This record gives sequence, structure tokens and C-alpha cells, in this order.
Amino acid sequence: MMRLPMFVATMVGLAVTALAPACTYAFEQKPWYGYAFELESRPIVYYSSYTKIDTAIGSVRRPSNDIFATVALGAAVFQRWHVEAEIHLVHTSAHDISVGHTAVAARYLWFDDVIGDPLSLTTGVAVIVPVGEPDLSLRYHGNVGTEGHIAIGKELSCGMMWAWRWWMLAGLGIADEGDPWARGRIALEKNNYDCWHVELFAEAFAGLGNQNLRLTTPFQGYNKIAHRSVDMGAAYTCYLEWLCVDVTASYQYRIYSENAPEAVHTAMLAFRIPISL
Repeated sequence: MMRLPMFVATMVGLAVTALAPACTYAFEQKPWYGYAFELESRPIVYYSSYTKIDTAIGSVRRPSNDIFATVALGAAVFQRWHVEAEIHLVHTSAHDISVGHTAVAARYLWFDDVIGDPLSLTTGVAVIVPVGEPDLSLRYHGNVGTEGHIAIGKELSCGMMWAWRWWMLAGLGIADEGDPWARGRIALEKNNYDCWHVELFAEAFAGLGNQNLRLTTPFQGYNKIAHRSVDMGAAYTCYLEWLCVDVTASYQYRIYSENAPEAVHTAMLAFRIPISL
């Protein structure tokens, strides 16, 4: 399969990201890797919107229309290791365009069902460095955060290709300030002969602090806040053979929120660009 030259792929990735700026980690989470020693550029653009925030006194109207973007670069190394770095840009109703965070991550593939193991299993660690000012739309903890995570999954094959697969992830993090956080994701995917595939997913994110969110004082971040949220969504991915690029469009909606923005609508457009080294 063709691969874009490094310069062209990188420019495409940066150009897409420059259209807007992103929230949340863009690290690859699925317990499967791409080709060994193939660098992947993943520019991602998000649009997020909400009108109310759940606080200690109930729902408070605080509308926000936010644009985020991320550029992530990653590669599988020696079949078992995967390393990745990202930079995250944000533009919210409270702040002009700026860097939201930078981060690096590494994962190790313990089991691989593609080569005959019962399941695929990865563990990993990420280091996240928030850069901007505290923002109600950005649920960062502290000045430097570290998160460990584990992911498992299983593919059901049809000939040489996978037809269905499921996977789930659990993560636990802590920062230099405040209380830990936990997050999880579960997903089911259907593949159509590697031309396109669809995904249904649910995500949960929780801050393990003991304080409620109060907007009567200047916001200092989610470090000690007992915030909770559950989102559900769907994604569609297609492969553009003439560009050698995977394109993913997704939508998710927040069905539960506590001490965090409520009923959040999030649309995402992501590109996966393999780069020849």
C-alpha cells in the first residue's frame, strides 16, 4: 500500500489542525498496533457545545462553543512497543486560541489476538502537561499529570480481515496537585472489508476529589472537584485509497454529568496519515 512522503503527510496534518484547535487525549487507545516502524500522523479537529454546567447549587447557565485540535505522531516499535506524542490546541468561549496541553505516551502489547492469542492486551503510561489557564471546558488536573491505563480487545475474523471487534479501556491518573481521576471506554466495531467501519462507544470520566463545583469564586481548575460524566457516541471511518488516508467522523452526547458541563454535543473529524520513513 502506498505511503505519503514524510514532508507531504506532515504538512497535510498541520494544515488540517490549523483550521481549528482540541480537548481530551488523542492518544491511540485500541489494543492493536499498525505496521512496525511506520510513523502515523493523526490530526484531529473537534467542535463542542453546551449551555449549562452542573454545580453545587444545580444547573447554571454558562453556554460555551469550543473548538479544539490535536496533532499526534506515533509509531509501533519492535512489534510490542508503541510511542506517541501530541500537542493540543484550544479555543473556548473563555479563552482565545492557545496551547491546551502537550503529552507523551508509551504502550506495551502483552498479548495479540491477531497472531493467535486469546485476546489483545496493552498497558501504557502517559504524561500530560497542561499549559493554559483553568477553563470549565477543560478538565485538567494539576500542572503535570501521569496516567496509567490497560486495554483489552478481541477481533472476530472473516477471511484475512476482521469483521467485528470489541475493546475496552480503563485508566487511572494523578497529578502534582489535587486528587486522582479515572476514566473508561467500551466500544464495538463492525468492519466492511477494510473499506469502512463503524463504531459504537461509551466513555466515562471521573475526578476523585471531594469538592463540588462552585462558580461564585474564580475557577481554579478541576484538581479537587468530584466531577463525573458519561458520554455515548458513534463513529464512521473510511479509507481514501487515492490519498492513502483514513478519515473518521464521530458524534457523541453527554448523557450524565455531575460538577461538569451538561448535555455536551461533540463532533469530531480525524485523519490517520501513514508516513514513509
